[in-house]
Amino acid sequence: MSSKVFKISMVAATVAASFSASAALYNVYHSAPEGTQYPTYGSAISELGGDCWDGMTCDDSTSTLVSEVKRYQEGFLYRDESPFSIAKGYYYLNRGSKGFDEYCDRYLGYSDKVCDSWVSTQYWSGYSKEESGNYQGSFVYVGEGSQALFDENSVVNSLSETLIPVGNTRSGSDYRNLGFIDTTLDSPSGSDFKSSQYWQSKQLVAGAFTVGSITRNNAGDNDEYTSKPTIWKNGIKSEINWFGKDASEGDFLAQGGVRAIYEDSSNSSSLFAVGYTSDKDVRLRAAVFISSDGGESWTTKLVDGFPYGSSEYANQILVDVNDSGVAIGTAKVSEGENGAYPNAPFYVTDVSSPVYKSFSGPIFFSGVGATLGAINNNNNVVGTIDFEQTREIDGAPRAQKAFIAPIENAANKDIFEGRAWFLDDLTNGIESNNAYRIVEASDINDAGIISGTAYYCSTGYNNSAIDVTKSDCSGNESLVAVKLVPISDEAQRSIQPRERSETKVERQGAGFGILSLTLLGLLGFRRK
Repeated sequence: MSSKVFKISMVAATVAASFSASAALYNVYHSAPEGTQYPTYGSAISELGGDCWDGMTCDDSTSTLVSEVKRYQEGFLYRDESPFSIAKGYYYLNRGSKGFDEYCDRYLGYSDKVCDSWVSTQYWSGYSKEESGNYQGSFVYVGEGSQALFDENSVVNSLSETLIPVGNTRSGSDYRNLGFIDTTLDSPSGSDFKSSQYWQSKQLVAGAFTVGSITRNNAGDNDEYTSKPTIWKNGIKSEINWFGKDASEGDFLAQGGVRAIYEDSSNSSSLFAVGYTSDKDVRLRAAVFISSDGGESWTTKLVDGFPYGSSEYANQILVDVNDSGVAIGTAKVSEGENGAYPNAPFYVTDVSSPVYKSFSGPIFFSGVGATLGAINNNNNVVGTIDFEQTREIDGAPRAQKAFIAPIENAANKDIFEGRAWFLDDLTNGIESNNAYRIVEASDINDAGIISGTAYYCSTGYNNSAIDVTKSDCSGNESLVAVKLVPISDEAQRSIQPRERSETKVERQGAGFGILSLTLLGLLGFRRK
């Protein structure tokens, strides 16, 4: 099957012997609560008062990291209301491995051999285990505790300042997902109830709010389901009708969900929640859910201004919003752009009148694909983005890196020299950091601490290049959850970009390595 083989031409002089004592913006710490036998992902970071960039001393103990151990890949992500986050998802899911292969061919576009590898990882070594009754695939750990939060498939989507986790977990053979806050599970409601998901829980002036979705049987069909954006106020739920009202059209099933909520500081009756809904053509559209009466009723407004028509997107989703009403999201292009079917990142500067704006800067290019994690109240966005510009259609997935982008009116834009960066560039210059290459960023709090996932080399990588591969690790290499903590002392931090090796990308008949296959599971690993 096709693979990417990187040939690094730089000499050994680029090894970490030249690290300075005071470079980089972040210290990196990792967590692997079950060891390095299984991939571990960082999914959330706790909120806390203060700012690591502005005088508060921060270290590994400053905040709490949520880690998720994946004993096998999910196939149908536990965070998605619909398989593959598309309206036609159940059509592909119900066709088993053949459907996974059809989805890969249509929406990822990889070569036949690469799709075979993707299906092997995501279906045969992934979702088929769940189908056979094995619910031991995803385990959540809050902090460094030795006990998983639940004993069946679970994910955490957010973590409060008081360390209360919010997410969803399996409940035996009956429910694939039940939302939870701390260890309290949602109660199934109605005979057609299939599952629920919680994304965020916040105490606002108008009340206690939890946002997510409820999935129900579609017209009695046991293999196909629809989901509605749902907001709970003081425990009482409001299932918000789809924008287009219709539940289905052919193989397309209406879906929706809410990812985050904020309250207007000048008017506590004015609430805005972000996520997605289905339009009149049963296409998934990024949406803002608006209440002017303190969350008693909700109206829906679609994000406007996308560069393509709605039929050219497989989905559009707003994934987070901050307390200034700035929201972020992705839109999966289904007709191909610059050799890929990318998840195009975008943001909205005002959710009361939501209009698409594209990211800009040296790491963004036409057809770039991204998974956005979160935006904090300093207008710093973190996520995962294509590092390569190689062709994915009839090829293989591009290598990806974690990034941070200070967008408009970012409070600490000068720290980042006014531009977006791969996080690997911001960890360079500290010897202990050279054990990590950050491949995914999932969350950021207002103190500036980031959760994510990294390649970890137990002996440290043999050079400091940003694009090292397995051949540059003399020890054991694994995927671990990481916490990136800002260096508090301004005099001790600086940006020292990593070297870019001269790489030649070859696509040939060799097989994917185990870590490459595992990283295929990162595609779409969306926290927010």
